[in-house]
Amino acid sequence: MMSGYIFLMFIFAEKLLYFSENFDAKLFLSRIHQDTSAAELEAGALALKTDLKGRTQQRKQLVKDNFDCFVSCKTTIDGMQSSCCIAC
Repeated sequence: MMSGYIFLMFIFAEKLLYFSENFDAKLFLSRIHQDTSAAELEAGALALKTDLKGRTQQRKQLVKDNFDCFVSCKTTIDGMQSSCCIAC
């Protein structure tokens, strides 16, 4: 009987973990942020959106900054693969 209870608690807890595939945003807000005001939640949402936008820009810049290196590596790997296949 106890193992069934532990299983249910695990399923419940998993829904509160934001990185879980079973994350339940409504449950998370109702349990974890039950005393958080709407204004605070809105401010938090805005901060998350701003952070996400910044990270997206950083990733785009990283790709732009390293694109030539990637192409060079790809060309080298393709050349190595071709020479290995010729040797076989």
